[in-house]
Amino acid sequence: MAAIWRPSLPQYAARPGYKVAIGDTRLVGSTESGGDNSRRRSTRRVDVHTFQMFFDDHQREEFLRFWEYDVGGGNLDFWFPAQPHERYWADPTDGKALTDETGLGIAFREWWLVQFVKRQAPPSFDLRGLDWVASIAIGRIA
Repeated sequence: MAAIWRPSLPQYAARPGYKVAIGDTRLVGSTESGGDNSRRRSTRRVDVHTFQMFFDDHQREEFLRFWEYDVGGGNLDFWFPAQPHERYWADPTDGKALTDETGLGIAFREWWLVQFVKRQAPPSFDLRGLDWVASIAIGRIA
């Protein structure tokens, strides 16, 4: 069973610098004559999301425990909150957001099955003022 990103950790990535690279499922080979040929290497595409998150001292320690124990040193899959924001339920007839009795939109949280990217360095932390800024790369599986 996959681990779940702990609720005590930051839930959203910083929007500036957020990058998404579409996973490449092509296997390209050359031929003796003519152009290159290609075929599908895999049907499982892993999109790489690279971003920064802000941690306080306690959250940084919590993340280190999550890294070591929950995801086995960054080797196991885990559930991560969808980025960059929550989604809102919409009325299928007119497409407007559904609201509760106070008029607030009814939000739901979407989760992604991810893994830390294997061929990149583990997350790194830089101290900026009182916060730690972590550079993280995850691969979205589902």
